Amino acid sequence: MPRMFMALQMEDRFPIIDIMEQTPSVPENCQWAMFLRNHDELTLEMVTDEERDYMYRVYATDPHARINLGIRRRLAPLLANSRRKIELLDTLLFSMPGTPIVYYGDEIGMGDNFYLGDRNGCRTPMQWSPDRNAGFSRANPQQLYLPVTIDPEYHYEAVNVENQQKNLSSLLWWTRRVIAMRKNFKAFSRGSLEFLYPDNAKVLAFLRRWENETIVVVANLSRFAQSVELDLSRFAGCVPMEVFSRNLFRPIRKSRYVITLGPHAYYWFALQAPTESRRALKKRVVPTLKAPAQLEILLHDGQREQLEREILPTYIRNCRWFGSKARTLRQLKVIEQLPVSAETDAAQLWFIEISYLDAPTETYAIPVKIASDAVARSVSQSAPHAVIARFAGSDGAVLLDAIWDETFRSQLLEAIVRRQAMKARSGEFVGIIASGFDADQTGASGDSYVVSGEQSNSSILFHNKFFLKLYRKIEDGLNPDVEINRFLTERTDFPNVPAFVGAIEYRRAKVEPTVVCLLQRAAPNEGDVWTRTVDAVGRYYDRVLERKADLQN
Repeated sequence: MPRMFMALQMEDRFPIIDIMEQTPSVPENCQWAMFLRNHDELTLEMVTDEERDYMYRVYATDPHARINLGIRRRLAPLLANSRRKIELLDTLLFSMPGTPIVYYGDEIGMGDNFYLGDRNGCRTPMQWSPDRNAGFSRANPQQLYLPVTIDPEYHYEAVNVENQQKNLSSLLWWTRRVIAMRKNFKAFSRGSLEFLYPDNAKVLAFLRRWENETIVVVANLSRFAQSVELDLSRFAGCVPMEVFSRNLFRPIRKSRYVITLGPHAYYWFALQAPTESRRALKKRVVPTLKAPAQLEILLHDGQREQLEREILPTYIRNCRWFGSKARTLRQLKVIEQLPVSAETDAAQLWFIEISYLDAPTETYAIPVKIASDAVARSVSQSAPHAVIARFAGSDGAVLLDAIWDETFRSQLLEAIVRRQAMKARSGEFVGIIASGFDADQTGASGDSYVVSGEQSNSSILFHNKFFLKLYRKIEDGLNPDVEINRFLTERTDFPNVPAFVGAIEYRRAKVEPTVVCLLQRAAPNEGDVWTRTVDAVGRYYDRVLERKADLQN
């Protein structure tokens, strides 16, 4: 799309708006293929003679770079290897309607060699590593159809995938992050395009809208910082959220919205209604899943997006075991599914990876199960907070936290005492048991209940004989709780701890096992330490208030 390059060089949005307004619409079952350069050249066939002369003058001063009606140069050399310009044009490419096309090598800023003739200068081997032939081939270098790039600025030993893979600030990682972010919003691929016309022509601004998604794209085409006033009055009350950082900007009002941008800077804003988010935090309304009531398809593309972006974040924030309620969630992903039984309708244990703006990434465990009929009604009444979502069009089927399902609790106990091993997507779910323990001691599988109380984990009591702790926040490596309890039970005669019975581990190749839950002998008790501590603190403050006058004197 040569007019993007023209707009960047002229520092004026007109070339982009002009060509987009002339572009005919496509049928509903079709889509545009959008590219910065047409395959291996920047084609200039569809521009006027004046525009072509201008492009030659600013982007192809060397006559060798010109071919027919185009410029045979890669993206990085065209933009003088300016990281800011490359990011800006790529961002605009990913913001436009249609399917973006990235020519191989542009994701790492590869160079070219237009002295090779024809268009071969942009067809040099992909630079995978600093090894021989840039890792493209193990053949004798003289056997290659085209030589690798050895230009000092773009030499394959410096610019290659292997080097950039190790650097999270590289162009390769930046490109990956932008592509991943684009996939989070259907407005980019399917939404409508509406240009805004602020007074500052050096700033390009437009809206991408699809159903309930509204994205505001703002790009500074100038090499200098700019300020722009946007007319967003129709969205008054909404709060712009910058999609990469998830930082909230000041709310939109009826007056023009002022934004400042650095040189060649850009923003993607997702507009949010603040009243809805506040209401969700104060009183959770059980959402509806637009999917069949089948656990095995819930993590497919369409349903997965609704789960990870809408349903699970709201649900987890209302769970008492979630310890990061004050932090701002950046992203939530289901990274593993662990079956707890070979039965077709068995529950699964999901590992949820949560990243924050201001804290390290954490992983939480949520057992999930689809329940219907009597079970769904029972859980909805006795433990409404356990219902994650309802299924549209089903007879009362719900997705629930399986810790509240007695069948799941029995299967969890069975997995430990029978030392079951179940395959997951990336690892294995393995039950381990204390040496010398007889599995028949557990008795019948029924008669279990969830222990109430403010806890960072979930606890289950079986027949008042066995106590199971399901760890909600999980970490790789040794679990001190399990390690110490097992050592004192199996290696010593120390009687003052509940005896270790077993555990469940999640095992992967080349990674230390992750403890999912711990099973112990139940210890007769008259309450838990947390409740006792809270009561003691309350009594302490009562005594302080009683002696207020004495303390002041």
